[in-house]
Amino acid sequence: MNYIKYLKKIGLSDYIIDKVLPLINANDYSRYVSDLTSVNAEETFLKIKKDFPNDENSFIILAIYLLASIKTKEIYKERNISQKIFFNTIRCISRFIDECKVMNNEEYFDRDFWVHKQLSLVIFRLGELEYEFINNSVSIHIPSDAVLTKSKIDKSIKMLLKFIKKYFPNYKDKLIYCDSWLLSPNLAKYLHKDSNILTFQKYFDVKRVDLDNKDFIGWLFQTNNYDDLKLLKEQTSLQRKVKEALLKNEKIGCAYGVLKINQML
Repeated sequence: MNYIKYLKKIGLSDYIIDKVLPLINANDYSRYVSDLTSVNAEETFLKIKKDFPNDENSFIILAIYLLASIKTKEIYKERNISQKIFFNTIRCISRFIDECKVMNNEEYFDRDFWVHKQLSLVIFRLGELEYEFINNSVSIHIPSDAVLTKSKIDKSIKMLLKFIKKYFPNYKDKLIYCDSWLLSPNLAKYLHKDSNILTFQKYFDVKRVDLDNKDFIGWLFQTNNYDDLKLLKEQTSLQRKVKEALLKNEKIGCAYGVLKINQML
């Protein structure tokens, strides 16, 4: 395989390719690849972490994951899942690295604890949204580059329903849910009534709200600093409004909602 061509196709920068390509070419990681694409993926990830304790910036893990992704690509073909879905899914790697660069001013791989789910066909990106098949239910994840217009949400969920029917028939009629800061009812105070976030919320019956959850800070402000609120970005109107609210000790939190599936049928 032409590794450079493949790595560029999944969106990796020249800097990252320069870091991982020598590792791929100079080492045999085959002992990990098959297990990373199986039900043993998480266990294998933990083993890799143990085997390479000095893997600065997780470049060794990234190299192993990239090799495993080629095996994942083959499994997609065997199961007649489109290569478009494969590439849309596996490009999470480049998206995560881009997010890391924004948060840390440095380009490296900080999501090694997560990507084994894409490698083992647990998470798929279908249109704008990602879907995790877990615990006999489907969890919806919202990628940072998702455009949450009604038409795109509709398209993605309809893709999911067809995907379940074709590839995961045992998930028919199973719970489809989302647990995210984007479902927090408190956001309505800071958003225009026609905002995409409020459009997204309308697809769910909110069952539980956790006002003390602060995970939204990292996603909304692209930062790992949860302590000094005065340093939070103010590049968007939502950032400005939420930052002002936080400085007044108001809460955003997150919420758990179940998809109103009937409206999609």
